[in-house]
Amino acid sequence: MNEAVATMIMEAQGIPCAHYDQIWVDDVPCSICDCFVTPQTELVSAMRIVDAYGLPSDSKRDAYESACAEIGADIGLAMAQQDFIDYMMMNGDRHPGNYGLTRDADTLEWNGPAPVFDTGTSLMCRRATTAIPKAVPSGTSDVWAERLFHSDLDWLDVDALHRSIDDASKIIRSTAARLGGEGFDDARADALIEVLRSRAEGLEDLFA
Repeated sequence: MNEAVATMIMEAQGIPCAHYDQIWVDDVPCSICDCFVTPQTELVSAMRIVDAYGLPSDSKRDAYESACAEIGADIGLAMAQQDFIDYMMMNGDRHPGNYGLTRDADTLEWNGPAPVFDTGTSLMCRRATTAIPKAVPSGTSDVWAERLFHSDLDWLDVDALHRSIDDASKIIRSTAARLGGEGFDDARADALIEVLRSRAEGLEDLFA
């Protein structure tokens, strides 16, 4: 479900991303997406790029950015958009293995940033419903907000963000209804929708 929600939010902003749909297999919710590489292209993870081109750094992200500068890959917008969805979803599993660049598999020429993918470990999926706060405001202790604070978000459409949360709310509620409280109930659905709305409001406050 988280992957489908992230897809709705990103596509409303025109962010290049792997399109995930939620499907049901034997009454179990699953996510599915098309492969975003082809027989002519390949994904090279940030970790591999850092290993090959990066400079020594305490931060894998800094090393990745310096490596991309070394090979002439413009990743500024892509990283800001990835930070945006990680902020909105409170993604806890963005590591150098699930972002990077794509390249031509024959010529090895770089195509550019890979679409955003793998945003499943998010929306407090490892917290009990009772531990989900009613609001998660942005602040200096918010690692996702800290990253965004230094980003150019002129591309962000706030109205589209609120509409996408309304659309995402439908799949969150329908998931709860279909599972009938088995690990995911109406109370959790309500809490997650409130979290998404508070994140959107926090984003507006952050850049007011």
